[in-house]
Amino acid sequence: MWHIYLPGGAWCTSASQCVVRSKSALGSSTFYPDDPTNKTLSPPFNGILSSNSSINPPFHNWNLVRLIYCDGAGYSGTAGRLEVNAATVLYLDGWNIIQAVIADLKANRGIKSAAQILLSGSSAGGQAVISLCDRIAAALPWAPTKCIADSGFFIDSKDRAGGYSWRNAAKSLVALHKPSWPACMDALPETDRWECFFPQYTLQGVTTPIFLFHTFFDITASQIGGLLPWNSTYAYSCLAEVLRTATDVTGIIRRKEWSSIVWKSNYCTAGERDALFGAASVLYDELESIIGSVDTVAAFVPTGVAHTVLFLNTWTNAWIRGMSVESEIVRWLANEMSDRFVHM
Repeated sequence: MWHIYLPGGAWCTSASQCVVRSKSALGSSTFYPDDPTNKTLSPPFNGILSSNSSINPPFHNWNLVRLIYCDGAGYSGTAGRLEVNAATVLYLDGWNIIQAVIADLKANRGIKSAAQILLSGSSAGGQAVISLCDRIAAALPWAPTKCIADSGFFIDSKDRAGGYSWRNAAKSLVALHKPSWPACMDALPETDRWECFFPQYTLQGVTTPIFLFHTFFDITASQIGGLLPWNSTYAYSCLAEVLRTATDVTGIIRRKEWSSIVWKSNYCTAGERDALFGAASVLYDELESIIGSVDTVAAFVPTGVAHTVLFLNTWTNAWIRGMSVESEIVRWLANEMSDRFVHM
């Protein structure tokens, strides 16, 4: 059994942003610690990466491969060499790195003897898993491959100012990195290929089994999407107010009756409240539509604000209506998941 993990770490959508990243472990392996368990520069092997059977019952004894995320485009870039100025050169080669890692696993690491392969990722790595699941599975054809994306369902929706800042960022990313998403991109005119960044569009064509974990009010996704300002105290207070005043969040999202909620504090503005519930509505509607039409997709969506839960040692504490995320993943791996859309 083999588990390949794609860490997150956001994206860079301009050359100047990528230059900044190139001077850190998010842009160059030069800055990555020799010891991958160095907690200062590298996340520890926690949650579904742990070798402790009490923390990680399903996967503790699987062979584990954790990639270094250093391309800034969700492991998808193919632009190659980019001369920013006379003194600065970038290499936007995320997909080429993925291919090189897979080639090494085949030639030198024994993955060809795998009975089952799991590809997982968190945040930007979760978005990458959704975008690359089919391509990586096709490169590993000798074993059943499945994919898990934690907190990677980033939404194309209006921000709190009524614009599409997230969409514009995706357009810039596609123009700069030239990501390799051929199955999606080949079906679209060049002007619309930015859509392939967003899971609500790409999941429509996924053929490899994929399990999504995403909280309804993911705080980081809300901030990245422009739904809340980059002020953690404010954002947490706003989202706490959302959850405290909405006793039936999923029902409200489904019926789109959030305007009737009585707010008890001044944390959320009307625009932020509407943006948050609007994005949650899109999340719910898109997942309901996708799962209804694409039988390879399953989702576990608790009401909450956390970002990247499956890679915490407390991941088994996520429950919905008596069902734990751990038990649902085990059922999903065995093709025994009775309800592919588990939510409050």
